[in-house]
Amino acid sequence: DKAVLGVEPDRAKLLTSADASKDAVVKAVEAAVAATGKNDLIVLALFGRGSSVAEKPCFFTPESVFKDRAKTALTTTDLEPAFKKLDGQKLLVLMD
Repeated sequence: DKAVLGVEPDRAKLLTSADASKDAVVKAVEAAVAATGKNDLIVLALFGRGSSVAEKPCFFTPESVFKDRAKTALTTTDLEPAFKKLDGQKLLVLMD
């Protein structure tokens, strides 16, 4: 495997629809934070469908149910523990 855009394959994680569960996304973000250091860039790109829970955005994962999205969708609250562990890394979040 070769580097793509200067990123080695072992430094990237791609989750597609089938494997992008809420838990898998949270674990991937936690792993990215743990594997990076000061001044490293973490790019988190989420593409798919979403909505809101109260005033916070949520992102639908394979197990999400609209009616129960507060419990089943990926929310910023789910990612906050990992983001609080950032220690000088740069974070770019793209959502579409």
